[in-house]
Amino acid sequence: MSIVKIAWLLFLEETRERIGFVWNCVLPFALFVLYRSRWSGAAADERALVAGFLGYLLLSHALFSFVLHLVWRREAGFLRSFCVTDRALLRVVCGSLVATLLSAVMSVAVFLAGVGVVFNFWLSALEYLGVMGISAAVCALFCVAVLGLLFPPMSVRGAQSLLSGLLFVWLAVPYGLRESAPQWLHYFDPIEWGRPWLEWTLGAASWPSSLALETVALAAIAGGLGTAALRRASLAPSWTH
Repeated sequence: MSIVKIAWLLFLEETRERIGFVWNCVLPFALFVLYRSRWSGAAADERALVAGFLGYLLLSHALFSFVLHLVWRREAGFLRSFCVTDRALLRVVCGSLVATLLSAVMSVAVFLAGVGVVFNFWLSALEYLGVMGISAAVCALFCVAVLGLLFPPMSVRGAQSLLSGLLFVWLAVPYGLRESAPQWLHYFDPIEWGRPWLEWTLGAASWPSSLALETVALAAIAGGLGTAALRRASLAPSWTH
């Protein structure tokens, strides 16, 4: 089965889980509305704020639409039974990645449409295309990074609790500390990894600094750990029987 066909089947699987799919689209926008209602600033600052919430949206897709589904398929024994060769395993992972990118870009479109209608935040056609392209690239970066979470042999329940806790911390800490957040903290917050690229695309910042390039290297290291874990994923025990 080709990567394109696997990706399409996995994308249909996700969209048919209507509650989860709608939740992924609505929750980031609802959080933005709550935060934006208590915020005031210049137009450039508003674009930076949108970039931050887009980073949260893309990271949540990488965690719950990509890596959590791989954990579930590992636990259910699917990877062990279907991926009898390394190439089959690679096709499943790449298909999951493409399906996640499709759903993430769709969520970005819904988010930007909602922000435009409610807060009159509109971009030019070229800016919309740029945001979609960079969003796909940032989501791919996040997916590579969170592969490292496959290294420990977690169950689905354990992984869901861990990912929810990590996402809450990554979302709350930067906004809680605001400008007082130390620079080194950004290395441990994936939302900050994608923010410079999104801010640059939205015209809220200049070309990404060395911090953005360094976090790409961190994502590659985390992805390497996850790739090592995937090599034993097809042999992982099925805990659901």
